[in-house]
Amino acid sequence: MQTNWVLQNRGDLLETVERFLYDVWGQALLDGMIVPRHVPGAVGTQPVYLDDRKQLERVNPFAPSMAPNAVRLVAQLAQEHPPRPLSALPDGGARLGAVLRPCEARAFLALAGREALPPVLIIGVDCLGTFTAEDYAWRAEKYGEEWLTRDALQFAPQGGITLYRDRLACQTCVAPVQVETDLSLGLLGLRTRQFMLVTARDAATARRLHLDLITDGEASPDLVAQHKRMRTTLAERRGRALTRLARTLAPDLPRDVNALITYLASCAPCQACLKACPIYAEELAGSQSGGDVSRDAVRRWLAACVGCGLCEEVCPKHAPLSLVMNSLHWDLLRQGITA
Repeated sequence: MQTNWVLQNRGDLLETVERFLYDVWGQALLDGMIVPRHVPGAVGTQPVYLDDRKQLERVNPFAPSMAPNAVRLVAQLAQEHPPRPLSALPDGGARLGAVLRPCEARAFLALAGREALPPVLIIGVDCLGTFTAEDYAWRAEKYGEEWLTRDALQFAPQGGITLYRDRLACQTCVAPVQVETDLSLGLLGLRTRQFMLVTARDAATARRLHLDLITDGEASPDLVAQHKRMRTTLAERRGRALTRLARTLAPDLPRDVNALITYLASCAPCQACLKACPIYAEELAGSQSGGDVSRDAVRRWLAACVGCGLCEEVCPKHAPLSLVMNSLHWDLLRQGITA
C-alpha cells in the first residue's frame, strides 16, 4: 500500500527537488542516476547520467519539453548495472536511479518486463504538459527557459495551463500522474510554492529510503485527497479531449489495426515514428519488406502504447500519430486486449 509524505518548498522548488534526489541517492546507495538536465548548448532538458550525487545541479524534471531518448538510455544503463545481492543494498538491489515523466516510466516498466532488465529505482514526477520541440525552442528564445518552467509550475494547482498549448499527446494523456514507480513527486492540484507530495510504492520502500528522515513528515489525508481529485479531473478532461479530437481525424488516417498496418507500410520509408517509439520491437517489420505481420503482436504493441507522442514529434509529414495511436490504444483496451 502506498504511503504519502510531504516535502516543504523552502524557496526554490528545483533546489528542493535536487536536495531530495541527493538524499534518496545516499539512502539507496546508488552508483548513478539518470536525470533530466539543462545542458549547455542544448534547448530543453536532456537525459544525463550522473555518477556522483554532487553533480545534481541544473536538474529540471518540470520543464515543458520532452526528451526523445530517456527510456532507451535508462534501459541501456540498467543492463550495465546488474543488481548487487539483496542483502547489500537497502533499495532491493538497484544500483541505478532514474527520474522520469509518467509516459517515460510506463515505457521503461514495459521494457523491463519484456526484456527482464535489472531493477532501477524509478522516481516519477507529475507531468505539467510539454510543448513540441519547435514551440519550446521558440518560447525559450522569447521568454527564457527558466521562465517557461516557472510558468508551468505556477499553474500546477489548476492542473496545468490550457490544454491547446501542449503537444497533442499531452492534450489527450489521461495519466499525467505516475502510480507504479518506486517514488513519485506530486505537484498537480497543489500549491507548489509551499510543498510537493512524495509517494512511495509501499511502506517497505518508505522504510528502506528513510522517508521519515529526508522528508518533512507524513502527508495529511486532505493533501493526498486534493492531489487525487486533480488526477481524476485531468483524466476526465483529457478523455473528453481525446474523444472530441478523434472525431476530427482525416478520412485517410487509420482507425483500426489493419488500416494502421497498411498506412505505415505505404508511408514515407524513413520509419522515423517507429524508431522513436520507446517500446516498438519490430512488430511491423514484415510489412516493410512485403512479408507477413502478426496482427496479435501489433495489437499487443498498441495496447502497451504509453502515449508519449514521440512518434508524432519526429514525423516528417506532421501526421497526428499520437491521436491515432492513443485512439487505437483505448479501443483495444475496451476490447479486453492487453500487452
